[in-house]
Amino acid sequence: MQCLYYQGYLVREKIWLVVGLLRNEDHVCFERTIDKNTNLFEFFVPASQEKIFNHLMDYFIAKEYIFDLQRKPNPLPKP
Repeated sequence: MQCLYYQGYLVREKIWLVVGLLRNEDHVCFERTIDKNTNLFEFFVPASQEKIFNHLMDYFIAKEYIFDLQRKPNPLPKP
């Protein structure tokens, strides 16, 4: 199954909060850091979890924990 792909910047002081909350929600997404200097993260989201992922991201954006969140083409090769 090919996941949806997002990138966004997390506020350094809120990284552990955001990552902890995402990991607490089973199978919402897999996240990892792309660039530690700019706090750029990537998120791999199963299509079935996109609604809850976007709901959480809207909350994080409103709280200014994450910014410049964008959906992009998945860089991983298709199976």
